[in-house]
Amino acid sequence: WVLSRRWLRRTLSALHAWMRQRKSSEEEEETRRTRSTGITASEEGFNCGEYMFGKRPVLTAAVLLTVTILAMPLVYYLTTKFMYREERRTTHPPLHGSTDDTEVWSLRAGFAEPEHLSIPDLTMFVPDEVVSIDEAHLSGLIHHGAYIFVLDKSKHILLLKRADTMRTCPGAWGLMGEHRRMRETFLMNVRRAVFEETGPKVWGSVNLAVNLTHSPVFYKKDYGIKNGNRKDRQLTSLWLVSLEVNAKQVKIKPDKEMTAFKWVTIAELEAWLQSAPSDFCDESIVSLMTFGLERLKQHPGVAAPGPIPSAKRPPPNAKVAPDVKPKAAPDVKPPLGVEAAPDATLSVDGKGAPDVKVAA
Repeated sequence: WVLSRRWLRRTLSALHAWMRQRKSSEEEEETRRTRSTGITASEEGFNCGEYMFGKRPVLTAAVLLTVTILAMPLVYYLTTKFMYREERRTTHPPLHGSTDDTEVWSLRAGFAEPEHLSIPDLTMFVPDEVVSIDEAHLSGLIHHGAYIFVLDKSKHILLLKRADTMRTCPGAWGLMGEHRRMRETFLMNVRRAVFEETGPKVWGSVNLAVNLTHSPVFYKKDYGIKNGNRKDRQLTSLWLVSLEVNAKQVKIKPDKEMTAFKWVTIAELEAWLQSAPSDFCDESIVSLMTFGLERLKQHPGVAAPGPIPSAKRPPPNAKVAPDVKPKAAPDVKPPLGVEAAPDATLSVDGKGAPDVKVAA
């Protein structure tokens, strides 16, 4: 303790002496400059460059480093937004379409395009470029998206009705869907979709968010000339989002893309798909929803538990019959003059009658 106090006292004394010496040298320098020029420091004004780089080099380096670190995210965003984005002009401007950028993929050499609703191996795709979602549909480029089964506490599925101004499938019913943006994970894509349709409070009541397939499902659809020859080639992730609240507690506000919503049970949705498939745009959407419903019913969090077999119990006042043991058959002695064979084995002749020995 004594040694540490002495060391601290000596250190502080040396530091104080160094500061006095530096101050005196600065005063001498200012006096010499005033005598030579005849201008005092107050008349000359404050020189920021000399102060920062001459008298405070450590502070200057710290400020520059902090500004650089804070500016790096902005520089990265501007670089990926403008420099690495391929600008394309299209003859079909989007009508209430999304202009967000998305990553598109291409097939490796030697691989054919997967079939509709097949689960392909993701190693057959390679990243290609970054384009707008509208351009991906116009050119038929492979991109990612999510189709989401949102279930409330009572296992009702949320259905949304598209606006009549939408270019594809106007006025059709369907599940919640969203394209995956650049630098988004699959879970971030699902969370953003729930945010945009139901608000952040609903996502706080989610108790389960899981992918229904081990890999995205390949969905493809050609919309024809009426829709600008758009082609949908999407690696679709089928998701289950289960809520801890009932449907009445979920507040959904219609917007320019969605005009109505409805909560239905799994059985009601299956019956609706069979009775009026035209309400869901086309056969490709119906097949995708049917495929997702089969996976949804197989999930343990949704599948209804089967009946548990239980033994029938008698009424409380009923009389239970005592256990009756079967009576043993009495020993039958052979008749007089007949002896059984000494061993238990009986020899059978051709007619099937056993051979016995008769006493003489």
